[in-house]
Amino acid sequence: MQNETTDNQTQPVNDSSLTSRNSLENLGELFDAMAKVQNGLKPVQKRGKSHHGNYATLDDILDGPGRAYNKAGFSVLQLPQLKEGYVHMTTVIGYKNGSTVKSTMSMPCDVSNPQKIGSVMTYLRRYSLAAMLGLASETDDDANSAVPSVTGRVSRPSMKSARRVPANQL
Repeated sequence: MQNETTDNQTQPVNDSSLTSRNSLENLGELFDAMAKVQNGLKPVQKRGKSHHGNYATLDDILDGPGRAYNKAGFSVLQLPQLKEGYVHMTTVIGYKNGSTVKSTMSMPCDVSNPQKIGSVMTYLRRYSLAAMLGLASETDDDANSAVPSVTGRVSRPSMKSARRVPANQL
């Protein structure tokens, strides 16, 4: 599902949906089975290293929790698509009773650079799969790394001294 705009530019796709081949009862079975797997999972190993810290690699997710889900009757498909400067990754988790959970995430990318495409695809695969399996695989920094940092220490002047500071120096 693509978001529509008036100027027909491609926008990122962030779409999630649930489907069931037979009934809501089957969907209930899927969630019950997911809860049982999640209850028995050990913390995800974080063997990847970056300047932001350690993180769970795609292999860490697939080798640990992924195998536990497979043993319980789940399968995973991840379907990439390149379109107008975006990499779209649709992740589908299917359960043995025919129910599925699907989510699509997108990121802008220089699609003329194969290394960047591969990097974005792996990133989207890792994050979407971890989210859909209910895994806490990253250190939660409360979105601090997503916002520009302020260099230097910012201090507020007292109300008394604030009156004496010219507005262009605040």
